[in-house]
Amino acid sequence: NPSESLFGIETKYEAWAVAVWAKGLWPVTQKTELFGKAGLAYWEVDKTTTVFGSPPSKMSLDGSDFAWGLGFTFNHW
Repeated sequence: NPSESLFGIETKYEAWAVAVWAKGLWPVTQKTELFGKAGLAYWEVDKTTTVFGSPPSKMSLDGSDFAWGLGFTFNHW
């Protein structure tokens, strides 16, 4: 878990995400192809801040977003 501390203020972060994708493939040659994918991602981030040892302050954010990607594959086998 990433954390940072500066002048007695300590902040810690925790994050996770899960996604569901559909993927399309477009052959270019016998060994190469282009691909595109689209889906939905759900994510959550938690932040905890402590100032000079006081009780921690907590904040959470979450959401879902459209996710996509493009790529190129080379099959060398």
